[in-house]
Amino acid sequence: LLQTIKEVAAQNIKMVVFTNPGERVMDPAFGVGIKRFLFRQNNEETYRVLKNRIRQQIGRYLPYVKISKLFINSPINNPEIPENFMGLVIEYKIHPYNQTDVLELSVSA
Repeated sequence: LLQTIKEVAAQNIKMVVFTNPGERVMDPAFGVGIKRFLFRQNNEETYRVLKNRIRQQIGRYLPYVKISKLFINSPINNPEIPENFMGLVIEYKIHPYNQTDVLELSVSA
């Protein structure tokens, strides 16, 4: 049961992160639309907005998931990464089961 809960939580997080706002029928506010961030300025402000968007969307649509750490691996903090790539590491806790998990996502154009 616990493994299934972790799998469902991870899949739900992926759906929130990768869905573009307006793409989900009957709920135009749903989704982060992370691929859109690949084409914005490659600076700290863009990543701050992205992190806030991820936290806001997960808080709204996945209230049983509490993010403890959110790291964006990008050309800003790793010059060896290509300009059209971004990596996310999301550490989160699943309530009420008190289970912690880490999800690593890669995004590229």
